[in-house]
Amino acid sequence: MITVPVIWGDFEKNIMTDACENVRIVNENMDKSLFLALEPEATSLYCFRNNIINKDYIKKVEYYIICDLGGGIGDIVTHLVGSNITLKEIEPSYGGNF
Repeated sequence: MITVPVIWGDFEKNIMTDACENVRIVNENMDKSLFLALEPEATSLYCFRNNIINKDYIKKVEYYIICDLGGGIGDIVTHLVGSNITLKEIEPSYGGNF
């Protein structure tokens, strides 16, 4: 799995996929061997699953926002916390050159 900025379109994602094939990170014949994940979503899941976001705090809130700012690009995702401590995306991830 490789993370990419939210603002990347299919053209940029294809370049990344081709680059991974060229350096043999993945095999071009194994179309399911590479997954591209949006950076703020991957960050959110990592923080949530590794207790970086306090579970007691999560039980008290309805949603939280992850902002990934750096390198001139800002990516944002908002997740709703379900009653059984599950996550649901409220709005599609958003990003831009900032």
